Amino acid sequence: MLSIVKYMFKKGFTLLELMLVVVIVGIIATFAIPGYIGVRRRAEGRQSSTQLRLIHAAEKIEMLEENAFVGCAGFAACNTALDLELPNDGWTYNVVCTGGCGNDFTATATDAGGSGCVYSITRNLLDPTDTANCVFQIP
Repeated sequence: MLSIVKYMFKKGFTLLELMLVVVIVGIIATFAIPGYIGVRRRAEGRQSSTQLRLIHAAEKIEMLEENAFVGCAGFAACNTALDLELPNDGWTYNVVCTGGCGNDFTATATDAGGSGCVYSITRNLLDPTDTANCVFQIP
């Protein structure tokens, strides 16, 4: 009985107990971190394709108001030219007029992180298409 009472009032942890907790947390982190990174990349892909849809809608409005599409390079230039608020989120947004700015445009979102992922949308394409390097595949 005396040893139980001594154990109940013992303060602190032994080195073995602390090492065991660190090992368990390390094992959990080994499995959780890659999953978290994958979820984050898919969310970024969804966000960039949503931004392309926003550019697509803004370009159609420009065509209705000015009878021409607008070309721009970079999120700041596209924000100014199309009156948008694209975020500086690690993606580079570009709009290129093809066949003259009165005919067609191609908007692209390129991952600045170096993954090689590029989403693109044109005047007649309602949903962005992606390259094979993209983690998030658009249905």
